[in-house]
Amino acid sequence: MITGGKDIQPDGSKTGIHYAILELLAAADLTGGEFRCLLFILRKTYGWQKKSDALSYGQIATATGLSRRGVINSIQSLIAKRLLIASDATIGRNGSRVYSFNKYFEQWCPTVVNGEPQFTISSNGNGEPECTHNTK
Repeated sequence: MITGGKDIQPDGSKTGIHYAILELLAAADLTGGEFRCLLFILRKTYGWQKKSDALSYGQIATATGLSRRGVINSIQSLIAKRLLIASDATIGRNGSRVYSFNKYFEQWCPTVVNGEPQFTISSNGNGEPECTHNTK
């Protein structure tokens, strides 16, 4: 059981989120609520080696500390920005929806500067993708 920071050590645990995606999200224009909801959904999906998971607004609110209305607004915005995909089907009496993260960042709705998406990933020459934040 984790009781404090002293209990958290590098142990090989991983969430399965590619570092380039993390860098893109770090530079993304997201509200605090959007970021908190997205991190929780990433943990519940990629963190458990799943592509999607059924989550209720209440469950997300409890985990993030946001109000239910704050969760609803944040989730709707993340769907509109195409970072999240939600099924229309509800599961169970608590109204859970199935959410998945859209790893295809080129489909996200980034800020466009001079006709170019603000976020790009390119090769850095050693075979590893490199995340850049364009500020033209």
